Amino acid sequence: MSILFVSIGSGGQRILTEAYASYPSLRRGNFFVMVNTSASDHERTARRFEAANIPSYENVKPVVIGEGYGAGKDAELGLKMYEADRSKVVELVKEAHERHRFRLAFTVGSLGGGCASLAIAELSRDVAEALKVRVVPMVTLPFRREGRLIVENALRGLRRLSEYGFNPLVYDNELTLEFTRTVDEGVRLANHSFARLISTLIDVVECEDFAVPPIDIIDVTRIMIPQCGGFSTLFYDNVRDFTRTWREGLVKGFSLRSKVLTRSNAFLACKAKAFPQSLVEDIARFLRSRFNVAEMIPTVLERKDYVGYAVTTIIWGFSIDDIAPSLAPREEGAEQLRPRGLRLPLLHR
Repeated sequence: MSILFVSIGSGGQRILTEAYASYPSLRRGNFFVMVNTSASDHERTARRFEAANIPSYENVKPVVIGEGYGAGKDAELGLKMYEADRSKVVELVKEAHERHRFRLAFTVGSLGGGCASLAIAELSRDVAEALKVRVVPMVTLPFRREGRLIVENALRGLRRLSEYGFNPLVYDNELTLEFTRTVDEGVRLANHSFARLISTLIDVVECEDFAVPPIDIIDVTRIMIPQCGGFSTLFYDNVRDFTRTWREGLVKGFSLRSKVLTRSNAFLACKAKAFPQSLVEDIARFLRSRFNVAEMIPTVLERKDYVGYAVTTIIWGFSIDDIAPSLAPREEGAEQLRPRGLRLPLLHR
């Protein structure tokens, strides 16, 4: 089964570029479209692939909308550029769908900037309507200190996705400030986390026949509920460290802080050569308790060529309004920064 990935804007393109360069399993059979108002980002992608010794990437298609000089931080301008050139994107994904017969699509973007903030909702709807497949948006949120315009763009983008009937997976860059030293480190961590998540979802597709229990990737989309979701990805090279610290790792690495609206739904994937069944049960119980999970889809992927122990969990059912820190710029909303919802403190052994 092939999966379609469509990024929009510079941030989304960096996420897909890093995922494609870092995980060879993504390159086989899937299709990538990178939509951008900035032509220079396509050049950076080509340089990154060259550095990763990827000589050919026929399944990666760049699309320039507008004149190629970017949209700055003007979300309305970015939306107009997409609307003017949307036929380029729609025709390309339709043509690819004829060859690959996608069953699922992901749209990827960083909210806050001019290109993706409002246009990703339009893009997601266009892909869903043109291909008649389920679409899962993946988005990042900006650092709050970036100011009123960028943060308001991000909040408008989240609300627009919700209005269009999409429940995006969210990675909040602000949370990286707790355990990275620089902005660049934080952005790289966000990109790497999304890349690892995408890699796991591809593994689920490739291993669905021998996963325990067997799983269809479409089942994962069935449990998506409003308004948005978060995720956590862990990797340990030995079972001792994994057994000792997985609780803290899942909490510390969770991509979003917000309040669960009523009940949540969860997906859990555990990967290893041989994954201890008792640990799977422990992790599932922990997630059910912490996030008030109503329905969970757990699966274990075991193959002889897997290295280490990996866990990926996705939780849907979080509130947009209760995202913490609040989606208000620091200079005007410092009093709002105290989280009103689920704080997710670090757990101690």
